[in-house]
Amino acid sequence: MIKQLIVFLTLCTVFLACTKTNSQQKMIIDFQFSECEALYKGKPLPFGKPIAEWEKLFGQASRVLIERTYIWDNLGIAVSAEKIYDENEMKNINKMYIFYANLDSPAGQEGKLKYAYQWRSSKSLIEGYKKGNPEALTKQLEQEFIKDKSIGGYDGPDKYIYPYTTYPSSVSINGAEIAKGMSLKGINENREALNLVKFTFKDNNMNGKNERGLTKGKDGEYWDDVTDNRCEKQGFYFYSSVGFSDSELEFIKIGYLKSNEDIIIFGD
Repeated sequence: MIKQLIVFLTLCTVFLACTKTNSQQKMIIDFQFSECEALYKGKPLPFGKPIAEWEKLFGQASRVLIERTYIWDNLGIAVSAEKIYDENEMKNINKMYIFYANLDSPAGQEGKLKYAYQWRSSKSLIEGYKKGNPEALTKQLEQEFIKDKSIGGYDGPDKYIYPYTTYPSSVSINGAEIAKGMSLKGINENREALNLVKFTFKDNNMNGKNERGLTKGKDGEYWDDVTDNRCEKQGFYFYSSVGFSDSELEFIKIGYLKSNEDIIIFGD
């Protein structure tokens, strides 16, 4: 009887520990998205509203690019107001990026990121000269590379949308987890387990080729391109995509659209 009691208590302890672990795992997924919702820690994100509402939530943005893109370098996120065709809404945020790669990441150092294509760090430039043209690499030129590619330099990290730190945690889209380092295959396996449509290639280069259904996941942007849920009752919906550069998960992008707007407006 005593042995049975000990076994029972042990099993209860293990069960409670597992339950606590699962709860903790759910707690760290702060960003949760679906076609009809965009939540941060259970509260709606202020899409369709000015940046002031976002700064109430995340604090003052670290940087602003071209007046309508706001970056939080310490959080690994950025938002932008891109409805330039509508003067009444041109200052309202309609796009969010969650970055899993930046200029310090492997794809960034190799100049393969989508929004910093062919960018090279001072280290990369200096190493290139040492290998290919060492005689031309003077101390002065080396210092110029370092200055130009540093924050405040003419081609420094502050000139690009990529936060100085990447987002460290998982994100949920329609209940399927996406995390740093995941491949497109892994992301789609999580989606398929929930009977969700795979993320497939989004033709950003507008070359006229029908490339729907491709899931290579090396470079490009991928999304669920068959959803027809526009959440008409609330008058707006959300669209999501994942970007890859050299097989590295670069970002998650969330777009905010009115129910009568087509997804093509989601743009780049």
